[in-house]
Amino acid sequence: MGRFLLILLSSSIALWAGNITINNNGATVGIQENTGSSSVRRATGQTFIVPTPTSESQLTEFTLEFGGAPSGFDCRVYIYEWDGVDRPTGAALFDSGAIQVNAAGNLNFSGLMINLTPGTPYLVMITTQGVSNDANNGAILMTNNGNVYTDGSNWGLTSTSATETHLSEAWAEVAANAFDMDFLATFGMVPVELQSFSVE
Repeated sequence: MGRFLLILLSSSIALWAGNITINNNGATVGIQENTGSSSVRRATGQTFIVPTPTSESQLTEFTLEFGGAPSGFDCRVYIYEWDGVDRPTGAALFDSGAIQVNAAGNLNFSGLMINLTPGTPYLVMITTQGVSNDANNGAILMTNNGNVYTDGSNWGLTSTSATETHLSEAWAEVAANAFDMDFLATFGMVPVELQSFSVE
């Protein structure tokens, strides 16, 4: 009997149907670089879940929008799982490292391969904690005050600490769940691994 090799190939072509699009309507939320009073917002973010179709659960790109930022605004962007109550949890699923924002406009991260779990809430966040703050700068991020995204909302952390406390301190919803951050996210299918079978 002849022998042949059956090879199953995975497709690396993603179907870009699963997206999150939250456009701003001119509303904004502030974030501060240096420590100050207990009312200073040192971190802000948007909770979200994987959209349908849930088969497309790999986050490949996302964008936040600055409405204004002074030259040399120091910050860092993370994605965490959200505990469903008041804070991110676990290890960071994405870490931009320390970055500087020098003007208004989009802050885009592309070429990602972050596999997420459908139905699980996540937080995309930007913080000024844990970076080299060199000025008492404040920046603004674009939001929507119409609560247009039902699977999440805009959260913020106020703290006087320059060290990262976003996992240990409780966050609060911005404007009592009435705001969503300007947030664009693209999801694709998780590639299937190459498999081969030898048949005698």
